[in-house]
Amino acid sequence: MSERVQSALRGLGIGGTPLATLEKEDALFVLLEGLLIYQDAGGTRRVTLRDLNRIHSDGDGLLRVETPAGTALTASLLGFDPAEVQAFFPQVRDATARAKNLPSAPLPAAGGFKTFGTTPAPATVPSSPAPSPAPDDRREANRRVTTVTAAPSPVSPAPTEVKRAETPVVTEAAAPAGAEATPVAPLPAKPTAPLAALPMLAERANAVHALVGRLRVLAVVLGLAAVGLAVVQYLGDQAFQGLWTLIAGGVGSVALFIFADVTRLIVTLARAVAEQSRTPDA
Repeated sequence: MSERVQSALRGLGIGGTPLATLEKEDALFVLLEGLLIYQDAGGTRRVTLRDLNRIHSDGDGLLRVETPAGTALTASLLGFDPAEVQAFFPQVRDATARAKNLPSAPLPAAGGFKTFGTTPAPATVPSSPAPSPAPDDRREANRRVTTVTAAPSPVSPAPTEVKRAETPVVTEAAAPAGAEATPVAPLPAKPTAPLAALPMLAERANAVHALVGRLRVLAVVLGLAAVGLAVVQYLGDQAFQGLWTLIAGGVGSVALFIFADVTRLIVTLARAVAEQSRTPDA
């Protein structure tokens, strides 16, 4: 750890040893356990690794660190050593995984974290750093895009669990010791469709009640007509036809009387149901 990094951490009131650092003349990155710090002439920005979602840069080497709240910081990568960049951001990825309680995954070949360069830097023996590229090569390398995509949270509830979590749960608060429990009155149930139709049921019952008398009158008329027609047929030497007319008319007349009684019974029940719904419970 360089004196410059130590001075920066002391100024921020942060102790401990950094996991990794990335420095150039006018700026530096410091990676701590759970924290990423960037400092340049414009000031110091901090990003908590648990909140880190994505790190990417555009074709001009402008780095952006994204969190759920938006872009936490922007920094130019121009001037940083490409080999150091290659080694720094995989460590950011691993530290982010640890902060989110995720296992550290190997660097994917495509679609995941992309470092500056075509392939990751090969492992080297300590005290044998790779030679720095020429300034033009360094600028070209820093223009390439780097992306760090944070893995999702390790505890991801299933869709059914999310739906249950969104449903509010109502619990009864425990009464204090010695206090008498007060019964909670149940909420009145919403009227169902049959109860809502009770006023119409009463109106229909009144309308149908008028048919009871008419049915009885019709039964009497049918019976008298059958008797008269049977007499005429009997006197006209049609005794068999007269007997059949008398039987058919009599059965029809009795059926109408029975239907009138059934109709009156239905009207009585309908009125009783309608009246009971209007009477409040005791």
